[in-house]
Amino acid sequence: MFRKITISLMSLILIFPMLVVSASANDFDEIEPGVFINKLSEEQISEVNGLNTLQRTDKINTEYLGRIVEELTLYKTEEEMQADGTINKYEYYHVKYKDSKEASLVQEQISSNKAINSNISPMGFNNEEGDFRLVTTFEPLVEQTKFDSVSKNLYSNLAAKTYEKYFSLLSGKFISNYIIGYFSSEMVSDLIGGLEGRGDATAYFRLAKKTGQIYHNGSFKSYFVAYQQEFYWKHETITYNKDGSVKRASTMYYIPQTSGVSYKPIHWIYSHYFNDNTKIAEVTQYQYGVEPNRSVPINDYLAYEGYRNDWSTIGTMSY
Repeated sequence: MFRKITISLMSLILIFPMLVVSASANDFDEIEPGVFINKLSEEQISEVNGLNTLQRTDKINTEYLGRIVEELTLYKTEEEMQADGTINKYEYYHVKYKDSKEASLVQEQISSNKAINSNISPMGFNNEEGDFRLVTTFEPLVEQTKFDSVSKNLYSNLAAKTYEKYFSLLSGKFISNYIIGYFSSEMVSDLIGGLEGRGDATAYFRLAKKTGQIYHNGSFKSYFVAYQQEFYWKHETITYNKDGSVKRASTMYYIPQTSGVSYKPIHWIYSHYFNDNTKIAEVTQYQYGVEPNRSVPINDYLAYEGYRNDWSTIGTMSY
């Protein structure tokens, strides 16, 4: 179980300024205050996919995008948690098709398969051939290596120093708020009183996936997967007595969904269509139209990298 230590933000603000520091990389665009996004180059896309454990296919034909789906209407949602902590969210949509040859191809495939499978009892009586759903999967968080730390330091040093985490795909790095801001108010009082403190920053990783599925031959089958790599962190803090013994120790987890408080990632890398449900639906529909019995879905490719310079941002990302 993660243990969350509550910090009084107001008390910290009264003691020191909570300043935000920007990253040193210059290739990122600020899309909203404190949030930066970079579009990956072809070389970076190849590099990250070479290290990725997910199966990767060549870039898919996308000439049909914008020609299939007129409108998606959400009509049902479901959620489940697996034994290993994986979370699956199911969203069921009615699809309104455009008047195009690409959309006709999909609709003709649905009609043809309905005729062939008319005598098959569906596994879900509320579903029929051609129905579309989007499955968003959050894999469990995995603790990674410590990426930065400060040894015994006085208040003046901790108030002027930041943590550094290197980009996964670029040569630059991004930096945190001042380290003093991640100590509890009691620990800050220790430091102001002349005691020394230590901090350790450790990364957490999880994979989020969006899978486009079509109901075919009595069950939902996967045709397209888009994904996002997300990095969170924890901060372990210690203050020491004059004799070197530990006075206080605490750990703060800046991760999603813990003790009623969720934090946004500090760093993330996402595939080309991860944030566009309509395009995911169109790729899924098209793949069903041209190859309804394919054995494995095709994978989207990583295309963007982002970071935020406030590492304690409460909330969840928009999926």
